[in-house]
Amino acid sequence: MFYSAKSNKDSMTIKYIGRMVYKHSDVFKKSYDEISQQNKSTLVIDLSEIEFIDSTGIGMLLMLVKYCKENKINFSFQGASESIERMYRRVEFNSIIRSM
Repeated sequence: MFYSAKSNKDSMTIKYIGRMVYKHSDVFKKSYDEISQQNKSTLVIDLSEIEFIDSTGIGMLLMLVKYCKENKINFSFQGASESIERMYRRVEFNSIIRSM
């Protein structure tokens, strides 16, 4: 997995590419650090090029959600494939986010 980041005045878009799995948690950590160094009001998390996500990947995304909520940053996910959407439904991702 790797990522790209684009920023403008108020927002940041981070695009993850590849497999969001435990093996690549160091890449996620690097992106998390980059996000936390920015002072943006909005974060867009682009998953359009994620091929697969495991439970560690779900945990990584939840870390981002928690960070955004704690820092009053608006966030959204975009571009998730149908297989990623199925995974979200299986683990009740949206319910978890609402309960945080």
